[in-house]
Amino acid sequence: MKKGLLISAGTIGGLGSALFINNPSFADSSTPSPTKSPSASTSRTFETTVKARVKSKVRANAKAPMSSAQKNINGKFAGNVVDVGYGNVQVMIVVTSGVITEVKALQAPGGKRSRPYSEYALPILVQETLQAQSAKIDGVSGASYTSWGWTTSLQAALTKAGL
Repeated sequence: MKKGLLISAGTIGGLGSALFINNPSFADSSTPSPTKSPSASTSRTFETTVKARVKSKVRANAKAPMSSAQKNINGKFAGNVVDVGYGNVQVMIVVTSGVITEVKALQAPGGKRSRPYSEYALPILVQETLQAQSAKIDGVSGASYTSWGWTTSLQAALTKAGL
């Protein structure tokens, strides 16, 4: 009886909070109404903000100039196999003249529940790696274990390559 009463009270309180927060009369007048479509200037501002963030991220991930020894690095380098609890992750990089030109997963979680996450995350992780040219990349939301395994294996491959 008491448990049901507590659940009911919590539900009513949560519903009341949601109605209060989503009520336009309580909203800040500077906040656009969700029913209004964004203007072209708002869209351009958002696009400019995203571009600025990408540029700053690229600058933050920029590496120091390569030494002549690093410019001579060529080959395929496989990272360690990393058990992420849902399967194994292993990354292989192809390096040409000290630059990562190709990255692929030799192993990735592929169970019934893990496959969709891997299929979503791997292309993003490949793109991040090629852009950063290092293991200093952002993980993929929803695939945090796979992302952790990727960066761990990638760092091992980079170490083997001498990068």
